Amino acid sequence: MNLNEQFEQVNYGGDTIATEEEVVAKEETNIVTVRWFDGYKEDFEATEVRFGNSYLWMRLKNGQNRHIPLPQVRWFALSVESHQSTGF
Repeated sequence: MNLNEQFEQVNYGGDTIATEEEVVAKEETNIVTVRWFDGYKEDFEATEVRFGNSYLWMRLKNGQNRHIPLPQVRWFALSVESHQSTGF
């Protein structure tokens, strides 16, 4: 066992630290469908979704944030509802 392997075992207990990309890949993707008032339908792959009375916020699978003003949206749907078990 070389010095680097010993260092990893002492500091991390032999566990590896996941990169941000690996963590995002393990998260469950929520498909968000948005129907705009002009009739256009758009699908987003999001790892997090929040909404209130004026905005729909999503953290997209590629790490970017998306804010959508709800007054411009006819309806939106989520593939995973908040009350469903996501396995986390």
